[in-house]
Amino acid sequence: MEYRSLIVCKHEAAAFPLAICKLPAGWTANTHCIASSSADGSLVINDIDLNKCNQCMAEIQWDSKQAVATEDDGVCTVQTHRQDGVYHNAIALITLDFTDGQGVLMATGGTTSTVDIWGRGNPDKPFTILQRLKGHSDWIRCLTFTTVPEQLPEEGEEDDSPEDVDTLFLASAGNDRHVRLWRIAPHSSIIQLSSVVGGDEGLGAFGQPVEKWQVSDNLQLSATLETLLVLHENWIGSVRWGRPNIESRPKLFTCSVDKTI
Repeated sequence: MEYRSLIVCKHEAAAFPLAICKLPAGWTANTHCIASSSADGSLVINDIDLNKCNQCMAEIQWDSKQAVATEDDGVCTVQTHRQDGVYHNAIALITLDFTDGQGVLMATGGTTSTVDIWGRGNPDKPFTILQRLKGHSDWIRCLTFTTVPEQLPEEGEEDDSPEDVDTLFLASAGNDRHVRLWRIAPHSSIIQLSSVVGGDEGLGAFGQPVEKWQVSDNLQLSATLETLLVLHENWIGSVRWGRPNIESRPKLFTCSVDKTI
């Protein structure tokens, strides 16, 4: 079988890593967001209309088998970000579809010990940094999101009258050998959970202050550290969520230089 390829982004240095997610259905029909970084520290965000890309690839001559996409081919550069001395080892993207609003969330990590959370609440605007999650003591090497439907009991109510809440979980890991699980949800749900489990108002797990992120006019998110996992004897190179179906609880898989998974 023969293949054709379409170059959608050119970096000035070796490119790694890469993340992709579909933009919210309320924004566009079949457009994906692609985030990539390179050895020069640049972070590039592109929106790609797959319908136009498919048409472009169909028109590629078989003798060349490769073409460079343009804006007419459905590829649009949303933004380029660079911070001196900071290089990205990991990028994760996830589509947001909460009752309060839609958007895209991006997590990046690299040669600093923080996980940067970026938000995009409008298809016509770029990502902005919402918060830097602290806790790791060395480089970040891997990040991965998953969605978990949850039910939280109302404050002062019995557990048999729960409220449905869509919650994101972000796993981060790297050179410090630890996996940190972050719970991300609408700000009101995070505060409600804190009160239900008996925590102080405005504080999440481990007594950390809960900061409010303004993703869009109507969508406010927050994050708390859910748990700290000490699993490996050497740095962790990859983390991935796995689940047999959408109704099941996700399982987290990790692999390390210590030769274990």
